[in-house]
Amino acid sequence: MRALRLCATGLWLLMSVAVCFALGLARGRDPSLGYVFGRMYAWGARRLLGLRVDTEGAERLAALQPCIYVINHQSNLDMATMGILYPPRTVVIGKKQLLWFPLFGAFFWFARNILIDRKDRTQAVGGLRKAVAALREHGWSIWTFPEGTRNKSGKGLLPFKKGPFVMAISAQVPVVPIVSSSLPSALAAPAGSPGRRVRLRVLDPEPTAGLGAGDTAALSTRVRERMLAALGEME
Repeated sequence: MRALRLCATGLWLLMSVAVCFALGLARGRDPSLGYVFGRMYAWGARRLLGLRVDTEGAERLAALQPCIYVINHQSNLDMATMGILYPPRTVVIGKKQLLWFPLFGAFFWFARNILIDRKDRTQAVGGLRKAVAALREHGWSIWTFPEGTRNKSGKGLLPFKKGPFVMAISAQVPVVPIVSSSLPSALAAPAGSPGRRVRLRVLDPEPTAGLGAGDTAALSTRVRERMLAALGEME
């Protein structure tokens, strides 16, 4: 049954990408395509996976734009739950190899997401500068996973990378932390049981006004500690 759920969710992913690709062809490059994809994919995926998703503080999302959203990263299925919170006019930073994925790469480009070569430091830094320009000039927000990779245990947080906090300080925009309770635990719970539930919480923003490059580490530490505290309460 689990395999069937995952297979159906994969097919729904392909359908969601195809719809957003078609929208991109019709409308051109638009940073709100990610919002359309997130809402569409999450709507079907959480039903196919049998997940209940409860949200808290969602009203803060759009009110604080432009900003840097920082989210704990647990699984390739994160968007099945987080998609219901993904805001309009928001982009992500992804590796340039995503362009080679059939259909998905084109959709990713249409959504005006920022592509970087993580193996080329100069190009990667240029990508971060492009992201800061998007914040300042266009008023877009950026959706980031500060751990840099998946925390497959679904418990706690991995160490944070400094990129999201460098961007926030450079653009002088707030950092908005978002935490998810354990997705792996919810997926492992029996279908239809109370345990098959994921809680999402949008925390109060962390301001960056007046901060400089020397404050990056302290900002990262404050945000990480607040996210850990929230995760502890939710568990």
